[in-house]
Amino acid sequence: MKILKIIATYISVLIESILLFILNFVVGFFDIILSSSLFVVPILFFVFKGTFGLEYWQLIAFLAVWILLRLLRHTVQKWFGDKLDTYSENVIRYAKAKDEYDG
Repeated sequence: MKILKIIATYISVLIESILLFILNFVVGFFDIILSSSLFVVPILFFVFKGTFGLEYWQLIAFLAVWILLRLLRHTVQKWFGDKLDTYSENVIRYAKAKDEYDG
């Protein structure tokens, strides 16, 4: 019975890790696309509009999904702590800690 609990724990940790990775990857992808400003998305949309036959509602849906993923990421980040921090957030935290330590 103890072995089953250990196996179940490992499986749950594996599933959690996979879900956090997927969430981070998807949100990171959307962040890269929207990193410079919100003006990049409409420009990309109009560039690829003719190529892929996109419609205006797809741009709105893309922005809505990005906003929802950001909210979901911050909610999950509150639950799990700093596991989902981006590289830049970790660099900023490290610099602040170093400044406080150096005094």
